[in-house]
Amino acid sequence: MLTDGDVTRLSYFVTAKANSDDVEPITARCWMRSTVGNQRTADLSAGDAVVVTSAVFQGRKPVVNANVSVSVTGSGGVDGGSFHLLDNGAGADLVANDGLYSAYFIPAGQANGEYSFRCRIEGWEPSAHYEEGESSWHTTKVINAAMDSSAVSNTTSPICCGGDAWRSDATANATGNFTREYAVFGAIVVTGLVEGMDTVAPNKVTDLHVAVSEEDAANSVIVSFTAPGNDSTNGKGK
Repeated sequence: MLTDGDVTRLSYFVTAKANSDDVEPITARCWMRSTVGNQRTADLSAGDAVVVTSAVFQGRKPVVNANVSVSVTGSGGVDGGSFHLLDNGAGADLVANDGLYSAYFIPAGQANGEYSFRCRIEGWEPSAHYEEGESSWHTTKVINAAMDSSAVSNTTSPICCGGDAWRSDATANATGNFTREYAVFGAIVVTGLVEGMDTVAPNKVTDLHVAVSEEDAANSVIVSFTAPGNDSTNGKGK
């Protein structure tokens, strides 16, 4: 759009291609959603939540072990910090190792306002994709569920909600190094928080283990778990 010869806004599209016709390109995209009601507003005091998700694939094969970070821009262009998306089947992420990386967004300082997001996806030698699309039909089901929360209740879906898409008979190949960036379309308005007050509870524990103590089996047990975060899955529990 031009105004008096000056460019006020410019949109462009970049298509990535592999350096060989025999190698499928790695693609990544990101989106956000509120879990209840209007997709552009989220009242966190009324049980709503903001989820940011990134889909990372090589062709139709999910890419796992990637590093997915999200930079946040607040009202007036203020730097809102950053957080990471995970593909571990916990919190906002429905299924582990399906190529969909997700996390709940809680504003820094629990400040209400308008927020936008930009994802950066990085891969290195540990990153890998499934061989021969072993779980491609599982992945298709999960993508639909992640984009439309009403589809999660579909009983025909073979895996969901804490499951793991990495089948025992699947193999993996290293993707090599790569970097992708994706600006999430639009912004979301967060309301219902009390700025400066810690009103968001930690996420639920998903890996609780209890074992009998070998040293004092009659009187002691050992409890272990991973702290899920301070505000939902964000930060460190206290």
